Amino acid sequence: MKVGTQSPTEEARALGRLGDREEALQMLESVRLRLFLEPSPAEAALVSIDLGLVLAEPGLPALARHAIATMLRTFRVARLSLQPMPFA
Repeated sequence: MKVGTQSPTEEARALGRLGDREEALQMLESVRLRLFLEPSPAEAALVSIDLGLVLAEPGLPALARHAIATMLRTFRVARLSLQPMPFA
């Protein structure tokens, strides 16, 4: 991949690895909201995993709570709901 051609998600992953967690979190939350609103729930779920990896850094429980609250707001804004799987 050429330098400067990465997607916002790839850029956010790199920022998270380099320690710029705040910027990474903002970018991932923005991308995830856009994907939920498209709707592209599978891609939004993958970005949510990336967000979780950034939040999983030691000493970030407050940010984890923030991510959960943000996810719930995103679901409400996008009028999405969690449905049990048919085999559950």
